[in-house]
Amino acid sequence: MPVIPATFGQVNFMFRGLAMPTGAEVTLGFSQSDPHTAAQYAESASTAFSDNIVPFLGAGVTFVNTHVKLGPNVSGPMADFPSNEFGASSGEDAAPNVTYLVRKNTAIGGRAGSGRWYLPGVVEENVLAGGTVPTVNSNDLNDRLSDFQAALVLAGMTPQLLQSVATVRGPEPITSMITESLVATQRRRLRR
Repeated sequence: MPVIPATFGQVNFMFRGLAMPTGAEVTLGFSQSDPHTAAQYAESASTAFSDNIVPFLGAGVTFVNTHVKLGPNVSGPMADFPSNEFGASSGEDAAPNVTYLVRKNTAIGGRAGSGRWYLPGVVEENVLAGGTVPTVNSNDLNDRLSDFQAALVLAGMTPQLLQSVATVRGPEPITSMITESLVATQRRRLRR
């Protein structure tokens, strides 16, 4: 689990559905620039994700919950905001372990300065032979990721890269979230 300092938080976006039978989730750190409750942050994050990212995902994936944990890890409050929204991309869903790989970039670069999402909801028609994501699709997702980040900032949740251990730098602001040109896989999403 990452270190969540005071005035920071982590949001988990959770999925289930026909194309995701064992479930999946992606996480994002944020700084609390407005004095909201965990429940208010969860609702704001859910809305930003629903408006911008969920419509891009395959129809076999259901966005089911947004979980927010505020720092510090030991004593910070948490809250959930349930949802039941289906992806809107039509076509045959890819296997549950096939994902879009989204890079979370910061100004410091290197391994400690980047993170990633294994975003579920890949539709087979959106992947070419060899696992390449067509430019039109990656550009669409990149635009959505940019709009998603902007919506979070407006909600007082500036995206941050949290570290798994305490570092001298601490969390770093995420400067961009960019889709890789190849899909990725996560074994745990296919079998358990």
